Parts: sequence; C-alpha cells; structure tokens
Amino acid sequence: MSPKKTDEIRILVVDDNANVARGTARLLEQAGYVIAATSNGLEAMAAMPTFRPDLVLTDRDMPGMDGLALCQRIKADPALADVLVILNSGTFTLSEDQTAGLNSGADGYIARPIANRELVARVDAYVRILRLNRSLREKNTELEAALAKVKLLSGLVPICSGCKQIRDDKGYWSEVESYVQKHSEAKFTHGLCPKCTQKYFPDLEAGPGDSNPRTA
Repeated sequence: MSPKKTDEIRILVVDDNANVARGTARLLEQAGYVIAATSNGLEAMAAMPTFRPDLVLTDRDMPGMDGLALCQRIKADPALADVLVILNSGTFTLSEDQTAGLNSGADGYIARPIANRELVARVDAYVRILRLNRSLREKNTELEAALAKVKLLSGLVPICSGCKQIRDDKGYWSEVESYVQKHSEAKFTHGLCPKCTQKYFPDLEAGPGDSNPRTA
C-alpha cells in the first residue's frame, strides 16, 4: 500500500454481495475516494492495518461477522477511534433497525435501495464531518501545546536569595535573563530603576516622581 496523502480519504466497502461491493466501490472511486473492498467483517478487520481507512461503509447483514459486530470491534479499538463507520442495509430498513445500528456505535445508517447520486452525497457529508473533527482535534492539540508553553514558568522557581541566579531542572545555575528566555518567548530590554540610578549614578538627578527606568 502506497503512503497515504494528507488530503486523501480512504473508504473500505464491506459487503458479502460481490455485485453491490463492486458497484459501490466503482461509484465512490469516481467520486475521488481511494477504495478497498472486502466481503465480511473478518476480512475488513484484517485489512485495517494496511489499508488504514478513514471511513468504513459496511453492510449490516453478513455471514461470519456482520456489520453490527464489525462496528463494535472498530469502536472498541483505540487505534481505530478516528474511523467513521456507516452501516447500510436493504433488509434492515425500519426505524428500530436503524436505531439499533446507531446504538451499536455506528456514525450513520443508510437504507437501500438508494440512488447513486444520493449515496455519494451522503458519503460526502460524512467525510465533511470527518474532516471537521480532524481539524478540531488539530486545533485542540495546538491550543494544548500553546497552553503548556505559557505554563512553563508556573510553579516554584528555585532562585538564589543572594545573587538571584535560578537553578534549572539539571541543577545548573543561570542568570534570570537567560533562564526566562530559555523557558519563554520573552525578550529583555535593560534599564535602571530610580533606586539603582541613584545608587550607581548619584550625580544624575531624577525628576520629581520619576519612576520610569532609564535605559542604559
């Protein structure tokens, strides 16, 4: 299997009816998706590690492992948590049948027969949801990384009460400026506060109430 492109969507079609599987696969390939097909749930699970589908479109009623059992297996596997599972059936089409399918963990249910155009439109809609969920997860990951970075200087910072140097987690001591710059994006501009100005430059008069640092 060739490396997966970042924008490509892979769909695994699972159906024990070879004609339905071929027709569905051809239809979705024409819609721009990368397709693989298997005839039952056991074959589908065996194909997961190599094909790595984004979406599984599976018949509900199949010998060996049916669609409900396949859905439950996929949803129980943390490594497959991102895979959408869509059940479809031409036999179990009643409201209670679809409810049972969704309660098994399926992300959608399609009752057959269905027009080709509508089938593609429904799959497209599920793929939009898939892409949106991925985008939200990426944004959350970026946000968590940003928050972790903001919190780098939180907690106790061991600082020398004499020279004001800071001890890092490896036991080395460094100046406050270098420590802060290493653990944050802060940059320093140096100056003198009024107290230090009087200490180091006693002949330099400060204006009344002058509390602004004088740049060196």
